[in-house]
Amino acid sequence: MDISLILLTTFFALVGLQLCVPDGESEKMADKLPHFWCENPWLRMGYGLMQLIGVVFVLGMALFLTFTENWWYMLVYLCGVIVAKFVALLIQVPIGLLCGNMIEQHMYGGLRIKRLVGTILIISSLVMCLISL
Repeated sequence: MDISLILLTTFFALVGLQLCVPDGESEKMADKLPHFWCENPWLRMGYGLMQLIGVVFVLGMALFLTFTENWWYMLVYLCGVIVAKFVALLIQVPIGLLCGNMIEQHMYGGLRIKRLVGTILIISSLVMCLISL
C-alpha cells in the first residue's frame, strides 16, 4: 500500500473526526442529552460507530506507519491533528452558508450538518483505503 495514500486517507478521516467534535457549550450540552440533536437512536448509534471506526482507523494506520516505516510518522500525525482542526474550521464556513435554512430551523441544526459531513468524510476515507488494497 502506498504511504502517500495512507496519509491522505487518514487525514480525511482526521478532518471528519474534527468536524464531529463538539465546539462550544451548546454542542457539548447536546452530547450530554443526545436525544436533542437526533431523535432516532439508530442514527446516533451509527454515528457513534462511525466515529469509533474512524478513530481506530487513524490510530491503526499511525501505528502501522510508525512501526513499519519510521518513528517520525507519529510526529506527522500529531501535526496532522492540528492541521485537520484548521481545515475543519475552514469547512464549517461553507457548511454554514450552504445549509443556513436547516441551521435556523433547528436548535442543533449546525451540529447535525457538521456531524453528517464529518461522518461522510470518515466513510469516504475508509472506502478509498479499502479500494486501494
